Amino acid sequence: QIEARLKKIIYGFNELARGNFNFKIKMPGRHELAMLSEKFNQTTEKLQEAKSREEQFMQENLQRADRLVTLGEVAAEIAHEVNNPAGIILTRAE
Repeated sequence: QIEARLKKIIYGFNELARGNFNFKIKMPGRHELAMLSEKFNQTTEKLQEAKSREEQFMQENLQRADRLVTLGEVAAEIAHEVNNPAGIILTRAE
């Protein structure tokens, strides 16, 4: 029975290594391996929360970058519109 419990824990760590932060080890009882499984589950939950926060942070940064690109395009268009008539005026003034 200990071997089967250890295999469950090893399987859980293999899932974690593959990036599966949602995997939970189900091991009822109050023995050491059940407590280890519970700590594993708590750790994977914290990792999932951290991953979600990081993804949200990256999404917000991408949105900010997109707004800056749009602002740069608008500024370039305005500069072009201002410089075009100014160039005509300078050419005619000469």
